[in-house]
Amino acid sequence: MNVAKVRGRSLAEVKTVDPAASLGVAAAALAGHDIGLLVVCDGGGCNTGGTGGKITGVLSERDIVRAIGGDGSGALDSPVSAVMTEDVQTCGSADDIDGVMTRMARGGFRHMPVVKDGRLTGMVSASDIIRYLQLHATDQDRALFWSKVIWV
Repeated sequence: MNVAKVRGRSLAEVKTVDPAASLGVAAAALAGHDIGLLVVCDGGGCNTGGTGGKITGVLSERDIVRAIGGDGSGALDSPVSAVMTEDVQTCGSADDIDGVMTRMARGGFRHMPVVKDGRLTGMVSASDIIRYLQLHATDQDRALFWSKVIWV
């Protein structure tokens, strides 16, 4: 079972944010799209062609909550770049789901951008994997999943 089979969001559905945007703008985007993660892109956005599109980080709901917890509501005026996660773990569409689940569990995160040749092509989340397993997986696949992701 690979990422291509379970991937939840195509490139058109992945939401991005500029590193200079405020946390308030990013929080509104997360809430408005009912999502938990934005991909931070420099150079014109990850969803565009041309020379731009480098993934420079990710920003999760957790990142925003931590910033507000530390600095109060004033944190919402801070740039995304001040609190984003810079060490972005990515996967390819051909990657095995077992390896992706292991990386998510070890890293303590629930979303992983899908890339090809360094370019963003989509997003896979623990929820996407759960949905896929509920509909398509064998009992053995389900047991493997829960043994890996229960700690995420």
